[in-house]
Order: sequence, then structure tokens, then C-alpha cells
Amino acid sequence: PIPLNDLDMSAIIDIRRRAQSAFKTKKFQESLSLYTESLTRFSTDPIAFIERAIVFARLNYPALVLCDAQRALRIFESIGGDEQYLILAYNADQSSTDHQIPGAAAKQYRDETYTNICFCHASALRNLHLYNESIPWYEKCSSRATSDAERQQLNLHIQNIKQHKSGGSLDSTNRYPWDIYNKRKNDPAALLSNIKSTIESGSYLTVKKIEIYSSDEQPQFGIFTTKQTARSQPVFTEMHTLCVHSAVSPVCDHCNADLWDDPFRCPRCSTAYCDQNCRMAAQNLYHDQLCTKDISVLTRDINSASSTKSLIPLQILKLFAISITTGIHPLDQPLVRNLAHITFERGLHRPYSLQSLDNYTAIIDILDLRQFRSDFDYWIYLTLENLLVSNIFAHKTSEGVPWKAYIFPHIAMFNHSCTPNASLSMEGIETKIVASSILQPGDEVVISYIDNMARVEERQKILLHGWGFVCRCAKCIREGAI
Repeated sequence: PIPLNDLDMSAIIDIRRRAQSAFKTKKFQESLSLYTESLTRFSTDPIAFIERAIVFARLNYPALVLCDAQRALRIFESIGGDEQYLILAYNADQSSTDHQIPGAAAKQYRDETYTNICFCHASALRNLHLYNESIPWYEKCSSRATSDAERQQLNLHIQNIKQHKSGGSLDSTNRYPWDIYNKRKNDPAALLSNIKSTIESGSYLTVKKIEIYSSDEQPQFGIFTTKQTARSQPVFTEMHTLCVHSAVSPVCDHCNADLWDDPFRCPRCSTAYCDQNCRMAAQNLYHDQLCTKDISVLTRDINSASSTKSLIPLQILKLFAISITTGIHPLDQPLVRNLAHITFERGLHRPYSLQSLDNYTAIIDILDLRQFRSDFDYWIYLTLENLLVSNIFAHKTSEGVPWKAYIFPHIAMFNHSCTPNASLSMEGIETKIVASSILQPGDEVVISYIDNMARVEERQKILLHGWGFVCRCAKCIREGAI
């Protein structure tokens, strides 16, 4: 927490009061801007976060309500018995200039603040149709209720919510204030146009709908052959993109190639590359922003991790660095614009984890970015995280070698099956889809994302929590998973 005596308290209180005034007169965008300005001056003010969350609720951005409520709760719990952190909010709310809050008023204000945080959490989850997940937060509100009538009303509300079935999710299709891509997201044909044209530019493949639908009845797409394909014949090749690694041994920082001889190194920070070409490509895109920076906070847990998702923060770090270099918004980067958006299975709740917040904070510190910039805010990080989780490919050949991860916008369109008819082959700086059996015209080309020899329960668990979908292939149906 920032010491209060290091802050211009009068200016912060003035901004907060203007934000509250704008909110009361329903000038929600103005109120949002003012709360954000307040947070740029006092970034560990839990009350400003929760009051901004209430503004987001009025603007119908429930996912953003959750983000701010989460940050408010974390700060609030870290305050402990330090009542000084409530003085700012108390003075702003009560039009007071007191330097202390009377004991009884402090306790009441603390309870009310905690209740507001929990209520924002609960309301946002309910608005996302995550009813089961909202109940514990309403119960927290009930436990801090200041009157029997309020407690009874909340308990009745909880009973009513229990009649609903959770059917929502937190995924990459949530609305955001800066999101200009809603039309493209809601039009699968438009989303697929660039990827589809590249895949179909060869002579073997086409993109079309498949018979299997997701749990919320959304159409799915797959890649199909147009000609007979021999076994072991490559059907599609893609260059490695947005490469990251865990740096256990020398690996090219740009293309992930193993470096067996003396690598070509950056003269300033000793980052390893294949050659001058890879070094210059990296420097022109992102390396100037990362040169000499310590990124160990993002890499220290990768090699012991059981999930490839541990490499996603490194990819977002590079995307942020590319955006700084190019001046292009992270969500408007060509690579990001062409990534497939998925709708997670109905009822799958991906809570915004505290680890995500820690990773985001580490990234903006590494890049010397200011919090609350609209192009590098926490919600941009979460949007990218949800996009990348269904598009990341990572592998580790054995113990003692580095994890490597890539983004393949086109290969990501090849669906998973526990009985694949093709496989991934990584060679140098490119990856190929290779037929593992003879493919007839009209066959869907499917690959396995996991160990398809594992038990069906384990396969389904890995796919659901790793990629956000339930496998409905013939093998899983036969083994009783569906």
C-alpha cells in the first residue's frame, strides 16, 4: 500500500467527489473517467475500485465489475487493521476533513465497504448467468448485514437464485468499453475470412461447418480435405509465431529453434538467437522493450507447471512489447485479430485468478507501463489470456529441456479428436499437419491436443479445464463420457 502522507489527499478527494456527482446525475462515462483518474493517483484505494465497479455495472460490463471487485477485495483484505486507508473514502463520502474515524463509525464503514465489494461480485456473476457461483458472495453479504430485515431479504434472494441453473461463462466474447469487434465476433464467417482464405489457398483443404454443436448450440467449424491424401503427406504448414520458452537451455528467443553451437547473442543482454536475421526481427518487433529486463518473475514456475497455460504471460509480455514498438493496440495486432474466438462450454466458470493479476502487474512493471492506460489495462490482459488459452500450442520433449510455446492462428482451427487422423510435426521454424492415415475427399482433418491414450475421465478433464470444451468424438461417446 502507498503511504497516505505521500499523496495529494485533497486532490484525490476532489476527484472522487466529482466522480460521485457525475454518477448521481447519470453521467456514467464521465464518472468512469474520473474514478480512473483517481486510481492513477492512488492505485491501492479499494473504495475507488468498488465505486468504479458500480459504474461498470450501470454501463452493463459485468466482467469488468468482477475485475474491479476482485482488486478491491484484495487491497481491502491486505489493509488489515490500518484504518488510515478508510479515511480517504470516509471523508469523500461524508464531506468531512477528519483525520480519524470514530471507532464505531470505522467498524460500520468497514462492514459496509466489505458488503459492497461482495455484492458487486455477486451481482456481476448473476448478470453473467453464473448463478451458483454468485451464491457464496451473497452469503458473505448476509453475514455482514447490519439489520435483520436486510439479512432476511438477502437470504430470500439466495433462495430464489438457487432455482436457476448456471449457464454463463467468463470468456473472450465478453463486452468491453473499447471492443469494436463485437460485430465480427458475432459473425463467424467474418471472423474466419482471413484464416479461411489462407487455408483454402492450397489444393487440399476447405473450411466448413461440422455436425457437432457446442453445449450452447453454437455452430462449430472444421477443416476438410478436398482430395485424397496419402499417409505421411503434409496437408498444411505454418511458420512459428509469437514464440516463447522457459529458457532451460539455449533456445532462439525469436523462433524457438534449439541452439547447439555458439548462439548469436544480443551484445547488451546476451539473449540468444539463431543468427543476425532472427536478432534483427526480434529487435524490430519487441526486443528493445525487453532488453536487459529481468523477467524471472514470469518464468520461475514454468518448468514445474503441469499446464501449458503457464507460458501465456510470456506471450502477453511480447504482445505488449510489440504494441509499444508498433503503436498498435494489443487487441488490434494482426496476429490477435485473426485468432479464433471460442465460446466456452455452458456453465464453465473461469474465475479471474489472483495469479492473473500478479502476472499483469509484473508485466507492466517490466515494461515500465502505467496502470489504467486503456490500451494496456488489466482487462486487455484478461482478454488476451482468454484468447490465447484456446490457441496456444506448447510442448516439452523430455525433462531438462525447455518448454516451448507458439501461436498458430490457422492450425488452431484443426479440431481435436481422441481418434486423430493427422498429427503435428514440428521441424525447425515451422509446424506441419501430417496425415497419419489415408484421407478421403470430404474427411475432416483432426488432431489430438493431448495424450489420447489416457482414460476418458482424464482426457475430458484436461480438455475442459485446459481448452474450455468437452470432447464429443466417437471414442468419448463410446467410452461413456457424453
